[in-house]
Amino acid sequence: MVAGHLLVPLINLILVALIKDLGVKEGQLAEFSLHASLKRLYVGENGRTEVPLAGWRVDGLVAGQVIEIQTGPFLAIRKKICSLLRSHSVLLVKPVPAQKILCWVDENGNPVRRRIIRVGNFLLNAFDDLVYFTRIFPHPHLAIRFVGVTVEEKRLSPRYIKSRSRRRRSAIVDVILAQIVGQVDLHTSADLLRLLPGSLPGIVDAARLSDFLGVPVWQARKILYCLRECGAARQVGYRRRFRVYELLGQASCTTPTWHRAA
Repeated sequence: MVAGHLLVPLINLILVALIKDLGVKEGQLAEFSLHASLKRLYVGENGRTEVPLAGWRVDGLVAGQVIEIQTGPFLAIRKKICSLLRSHSVLLVKPVPAQKILCWVDENGNPVRRRIIRVGNFLLNAFDDLVYFTRIFPHPHLAIRFVGVTVEEKRLSPRYIKSRSRRRRSAIVDVILAQIVGQVDLHTSADLLRLLPGSLPGIVDAARLSDFLGVPVWQARKILYCLRECGAARQVGYRRRFRVYELLGQASCTTPTWHRAA
């Protein structure tokens, strides 16, 4: 058994070894093409990329505003965003796949087979990330932009993976931005309702919301939790075993829920 005070240095040594095996030089950040494409798009030519700031390295800095592209879960960036908000305004950009083109390739990068997956009500997946930001959002200096994208996900075919333990799952080689289908910006708690399709009834519970959205009850509970904790809903009672919520700010939410890309 490894002593506790030796565990962190050991993990750091393992991570350094893995990075060297991947061919990433010291100071160079490994990222998928999706991340790099969004960074070029939202930072632009007038901004600066990979800027050291307040003890962190941010993706971009444009006119004093921090631009952060997060292709992974919000949980991994929560501490960083909290720190940056103390002194800067932040635009957090999160791609949400509306369609995935899965492309399996051989060891030379040649396509072996393809498959297209379309995600219905893909904006609802934004709540999988927002559940980790309920104590941060809304914030006067924070804007969250969910970008609907079509991505091509290149995977190494299992037959070309030498490790037996990894043959059952394909290794992702790269994720490429194919198209932006639209975006929705969140500034206030009322903006969260723009992530939901159609006009919701003013009073809902998890069962009713589940039927309305066509999602499992557990997902409806997660959505209502985010709305409540961020100030877009308040509990007004119970119906059987379900908490009943009143949705707030629907009257002020008059702008289109989805802005399509030109």
